[in-house]
Parts: sequence; structure tokens; C-alpha cells
Amino acid sequence: MFRFKCLLSGNLKNRRFGSQVTEAYCRAVAMNKMTFLGMPNSVLQGDSA
Repeated sequence: MFRFKCLLSGNLKNRRFGSQVTEAYCRAVAMNKMTFLGMPNSVLQGDSA
């Protein structure tokens, strides 16, 4: 939540509720994309025998 508020501001800019819902959805999509891009690529290493 801290990252969300710092990067995307803590309050919504739109006045109408429907627009606020859309704005919050867009912010969540943007944060999920940033989180995905920041994840390291992991490789499963198992037994080679």
C-alpha cells in the first residue's frame, strides 16, 4: 500500500464515483505491471540424476 500511495498518489483525482472506480482500476493494473516487471526470473533447479 505504501508503494501504491507513493508512486500513484494517495487520493483519487476524479469526482464522480464511476470515474474513481476506473481510476483505481487503472492504478491497480499499473502497479501489478510494475510488480511483475520487478520480479526476478526464477529457474527451477532439480536433481539432474
